[in-house]
Formats: sequence, structure tokens, C-alpha cells
Amino acid sequence: MTPTQAMFNNMAREPVELENVSGTLYVFGSELATLRIFAKYQSNGAHPNSKARVGHSVNLGKFYFSLENVTPQEEIFRQLQAAADENTGHIELDGIDHGGPFDLD
Repeated sequence: MTPTQAMFNNMAREPVELENVSGTLYVFGSELATLRIFAKYQSNGAHPNSKARVGHSVNLGKFYFSLENVTPQEEIFRQLQAAADENTGHIELDGIDHGGPFDLD
């Protein structure tokens, strides 16, 4: 499991599937899991994140959370490592609080 996968599993409080399609990250999971992730993104910062969406794919028969213009997974991991507070493992990335502590090893 990648650090990005672990972060989204933690945010959703259940296992989810990740897929990056042309720079848009899709997180597939239960309706509740995708809404939890969406709520986490929307509750952080003064302005709603217009690049974050939730929906249901009729073709796939799955609920999803999507985030546009994401960087490759290796860059996300590097940013997460840089953003982790050394004492608590607390993650804040691009002004969004991702919670913590996380084991980034």
C-alpha cells in the first residue's frame, strides 16, 4: 500500500481504490467513504475546493471522489514527507489538513 493510499483510507475510515487518469485522481469507495473524503477537503480552508468532487459512475457502478490536477504519486509522497510535523506526524499539504499522525515509512 502506498502512502497516498494509506492517507485516503485513513480519511475515508475504510479501504478505497485510487486511480490517476490524466492528472485527475479518482478515489473509488462506498458513498459514505467518498463523502467523508469530500467533507475533509471542503472543511479545510476558507474557500471550497472547486477541484474536489464526489459522484456516482453509472458505467462503473461505483461512488467516487475526484481531485483534478494532481501531481504524480511520487511527488505527493515527497510533499507529504516534507509537510509532516516531526513531532506529531501531522499532515498539512497545500493548506489542507489531512490529519495525522501517519506512518510515512
